[in-house]
Amino acid sequence: NKGNNHLGFTIPTRAVHDIWASIWSSEDRPFSEAVIRFLPLLASFGSILLLGVLVARYSSPIVGLGAAFLLAICPWHLHYSVEARGYSQMIFFLLLAFLFMIRALRSGKWRDWLYMAGAQLAAMLCVPVAVDVLLVSNVSAIAMIFFTGEKSRSDRVTIASRMVVANLLAAMIYLQLIGPAVEQVRFYMSTGPLVGHMSLGWWSDIWVILTSGMSSVDQ
Repeated sequence: NKGNNHLGFTIPTRAVHDIWASIWSSEDRPFSEAVIRFLPLLASFGSILLLGVLVARYSSPIVGLGAAFLLAICPWHLHYSVEARGYSQMIFFLLLAFLFMIRALRSGKWRDWLYMAGAQLAAMLCVPVAVDVLLVSNVSAIAMIFFTGEKSRSDRVTIASRMVVANLLAAMIYLQLIGPAVEQVRFYMSTGPLVGHMSLGWWSDIWVILTSGMSSVDQ
């Protein structure tokens, strides 16, 4: 009832769990936490692979391997990989969007811009605050279109127009899907769930969370 479930996690996970339940569930085991956490774990592996490929393709294989290793041992990545939320999938789709964005900037093709927009849509369905990252990346892409390379002005306008149209299509789909949850979130926030006293212990716990991915407080 809080309206804060990540749609990109909840809907596919419910489908996967329903499939599992139709085959293996029983009265003694009607629910599987491992199945619920399967998609975040799968996405975390995909993110490691995707980051390695992305960096290796545009830098060097050694650097790509190092980037993948650092992500694999990152405390927050480990935390998200088994959390029953949409953060792990968001990271995967953001990396996928970056890959398609780079391809689109080089090719200018509709196909690549649409792929990029689709990955961005998936990332925002997983966690809406992904819009912060996407805003920076899209503004950077516009700057690269108009201020780098040797394309003519008309070509630059054409490529930028394709990017804008692809993003508008994704935005239209996103608003239709996320709309029903907006009022629930507004109602939940109006109850003041985030209001509280931030003591010294709270700040200490935040530092532990940021550095290790885990809370020092037994909640």
